[in-house]
Amino acid sequence: MSRRLVALGTMAALAALAIPPTASATFPDRNGRIAFWGQTDEGAQLFTMKANGHDLRQVTHLDGDATTPDWSPDGRRLAFSFNECNLAFIDADGSNVVVLPKVPAENGSTDVCETDPSFLPNGGYVLYERYDPTIDDDAIWTMRVDGTERRRILGGGVADVNASPDGTRITFKSGDIGALYIANIDGSGKHQIGPELPIGYKHDWAPDGSRIVVTDIADPEPGQSVNVLTFRPDGSDVRAITHFTDGWRGNSGAWSPDGQWILVRIADPDGPIGLYRVRPDGSDLHEVVSIDELGGLVPRFTDWGPAAH
Repeated sequence: MSRRLVALGTMAALAALAIPPTASATFPDRNGRIAFWGQTDEGAQLFTMKANGHDLRQVTHLDGDATTPDWSPDGRRLAFSFNECNLAFIDADGSNVVVLPKVPAENGSTDVCETDPSFLPNGGYVLYERYDPTIDDDAIWTMRVDGTERRRILGGGVADVNASPDGTRITFKSGDIGALYIANIDGSGKHQIGPELPIGYKHDWAPDGSRIVVTDIADPEPGQSVNVLTFRPDGSDVRAITHFTDGWRGNSGAWSPDGQWILVRIADPDGPIGLYRVRPDGSDLHEVVSIDELGGLVPRFTDWGPAAH
């Protein structure tokens, strides 16, 4: 048995013993395809694959970078960032690409950044981050998927915006260290939740809204280990899902729509080795697909969509 498999098996066993089971609970649905972005010779592009790692498909073939995919609640469409600062949409089969024009700043400047769209539960609206350098405003906005009815929700420096499955709350990175914050959907009640950590860029809600998954370090030092945590939306009951040491790293991806799995990209000290899935209690860690099987493609910002309906 390889060194990697021995290490992973041992860590999974320790996690199962150390952590009591939790109710597995981003919209609740049957599991569909996994989306992610990966670096190609033509820039960053979007890909999807089956939940078992098979049937890899390149969704975008754009002259530019396609990143941060987010599944629509019906599993038929992806929202994403184009060239970092444009909001875009595409059908799951790669057709019907729409790149929305940016709304200029009040002084007419188009030097604004609109990025990282995330669907609201009704599927007709998205949350997104908008940075306007003319007034130094980095804020959460919402709009219809056709680009109309744009509305600013709150500012103060934000990143990785997500809605709760019931659409009543939003979570996002903010603050000096990039900790996780929560607010009501109208922007009121903003406060920090979870541990005082510079969490990684990708976090996700459990489909039943009971827990949130994060990566515990955003920018690890060489040789530093990284792990995946979950906690309740009020910040309590913090639980480690992985227990990596010796420079191993686990980066959180997404909760499965049926609530039974969490995606984790794992790297040893030499680099990424594959995409894995693990139960929300830390047990049953096993590989979905290896980096070698993906031809060296490293899945980034993974999102597990519902079965199309």
